[in-house]
Amino acid sequence: MHTAKVVQRFSFCRLLQQWLLLGTLLAGRPGVSAFCDELSDPSWDSLVDWMTLVEPLGFGIVCPFQISGSACPKIETSFEVTSPNFYIICANFLGGSGDSCLLDCPSTHISIAPYSQLILEGWTLRSTKGTPAVVVESNAEFVAYGSTFENNQNTVGNGGAIFADTYSTVVLEDSSFVENFALNGGALYSLGTVVIVNGNFQRNKAIESGGAVYLDGPLGSSASIRTSRWEGNRARVIGPSVFQNSTDVAIQTQGNTACNNLNFEALSYCDGIEDGSRKCLPFGEKCTFSTSAPTSIPTLTQSLVPTSSSIESPTQIPASRPSLRPTLAGATPTVTPINTPSDVPSLVEAATLSTAVPAGLDFTSDAPSPVPLTPVPTRMLSNIPSDVPSLVPTSKASTDVLTAKVFTSGVPSLIPTIINRE
Repeated sequence: MHTAKVVQRFSFCRLLQQWLLLGTLLAGRPGVSAFCDELSDPSWDSLVDWMTLVEPLGFGIVCPFQISGSACPKIETSFEVTSPNFYIICANFLGGSGDSCLLDCPSTHISIAPYSQLILEGWTLRSTKGTPAVVVESNAEFVAYGSTFENNQNTVGNGGAIFADTYSTVVLEDSSFVENFALNGGALYSLGTVVIVNGNFQRNKAIESGGAVYLDGPLGSSASIRTSRWEGNRARVIGPSVFQNSTDVAIQTQGNTACNNLNFEALSYCDGIEDGSRKCLPFGEKCTFSTSAPTSIPTLTQSLVPTSSSIESPTQIPASRPSLRPTLAGATPTVTPINTPSDVPSLVEAATLSTAVPAGLDFTSDAPSPVPLTPVPTRMLSNIPSDVPSLVPTSKASTDVLTAKVFTSGVPSLIPTIINRE
């Protein structure tokens, strides 16, 4: 089916959802159960029973649930979609028994048969082992809106989170792919048409190529990648963020942001699309992390002994401590601070910048290392302003963590800094 038709049907379903929600609110029906279907119990069998029931209708709204551990399928299985139009919404915007519709199971969660279509909204698919979370067969379509795919590992095949066969269509909007892993295409391996809008791809890894996305396919395949973020993805061979294996795949990009995407063997970065000739076409915007070659593996172990140095220190420390007692209007404070910074540096532990060799991936073998993945922060403590603080108490704390700085060399210290105000 044509991509434009997919998006058109998807928009119609979104409109239908909004009308259903409005009608529910106007009718005054209280509770989540009045709007969505509760599973009989949070288990794989009850979910399959519900999807089998609503698939012929083409539309279903399920209350939030969490399926993991013993509630997962006892054998390696998946739910196969055979309907030409099947749209499933997780009603997490109304609350429920979980934050989302969470499938945290080792086997493939969903497969889509040829000439069938599945739309998921608000779902989280997690923790597959040796297989993708979603398999899109030839001439099938898969749409994910506001969904999350994380920690899916396919060490023996392609596509950690999603595998899409020839002439398939995959549309990903407002969806996140975090710490997925595969032989090729850590998050997505596609042999068809791909549309990515407002995506978030972080710390996905491939043993060979396409750390986040691997694009291939026959003549007529295409990819449209817009306003998405690509950060800290890894590939051993080539294409840490997006790898274009065939020139038959026509690619369009617009408004993407990327940083710290590393080809491990070459110790080179490509914050964009890389082809077989190792030509890197960078995305338009850069993140603030350093793109210099890593020199060491940072540690997440925090020292319990504070030091006197800091990343950024105020230029002047007040000689006396201002009163912590609220001051009445017109009264004079007991101690007047002089050149006191308005924001106190946060003592919350700062995560390590991941510009080094990823700890969660051993490229010397065909299996991932059991060492946990290195987190990548989005914000760190920056400059501390020197404005005089207001002595009138407020209801909101002013210890916001500021925007991250660019580190041109070295690894930032993970030892917390305590400012002595005595």
